[in-house]
Amino acid sequence: MLLEVLGLANKYGFVELQSAMSEYLKAVLDIRNVCLIFDIASMYGLRSLCETCCQFMDHNAAEILQSEGFLSLSPVPSSVSGRLWSTKLLVAWWAVDWTYSLMVASSIPSRRG
Repeated sequence: MLLEVLGLANKYGFVELQSAMSEYLKAVLDIRNVCLIFDIASMYGLRSLCETCCQFMDHNAAEILQSEGFLSLSPVPSSVSGRLWSTKLLVAWWAVDWTYSLMVASSIPSRRG
């Protein structure tokens, strides 16, 4: 519900509400929700919240990589180009994406006879 309200605040330009909600989300970040919050913050262009999420992921990379939230991150994080992630997390991100691409490609029947 909170993330839906954040979306509406973004849509209708309620900047103070967005800011207050962002501060609350920063305070409740944990291993289970940081990836979802990061995706939402990226989608709505909430730079400060994105930065806080990235710092949290950097400091908790081992746990994040094992979380279900990590696997559900959007395929191309919009803020990768605007921020340097830790090497460990960035390499893991692309490794997961590459592995998934290989799995999808191998499940398509070959046209060669």
